[in-house]
Amino acid sequence: MDVLAPILGSVGILATVGWILRSYLSHRRLLKTTTLQAELQGKLLDKFSSTEDLHAYLESDVGEKFLLSATIEQASPLRRILGSVQVGLILTAAGIAFLSMESRFTDSGDELGMIFIGTLSLALGIGFLVSAGVSARLSRRWGLLNGQKSHEG
Repeated sequence: MDVLAPILGSVGILATVGWILRSYLSHRRLLKTTTLQAELQGKLLDKFSSTEDLHAYLESDVGEKFLLSATIEQASPLRRILGSVQVGLILTAAGIAFLSMESRFTDSGDELGMIFIGTLSLALGIGFLVSAGVSARLSRRWGLLNGQKSHEG
């Protein structure tokens, strides 16, 4: 365990820093895209000379697409469900790995730490998988997965 702990700790820290950096860069890209899109939409709306022209444009197919694109970010239920499944599988696998490694450290006294981390990872992983399953079922029931919104229960 004395050799494994620094390696696992270093990998964990690097993975965390990488994840934070990736999230930050993704947020910056989204912010820049949103700002450019808002400027373009503002310039397009300034081109209309009357409210009747604007109303006619917004009722057209192109206008409907314009209104849909005016939303900052449309949350994709499928993307969120897939993300939960991915995180759930990774945490579940990590939990199983820690619990299986616990038996190797019975002499050093580190088995309680392995059990704690393994149980926590396993519980979080299963929680994410259950969450993904519930989200998929509700999204299907509400018609969100095929692009149709329905409020039937």
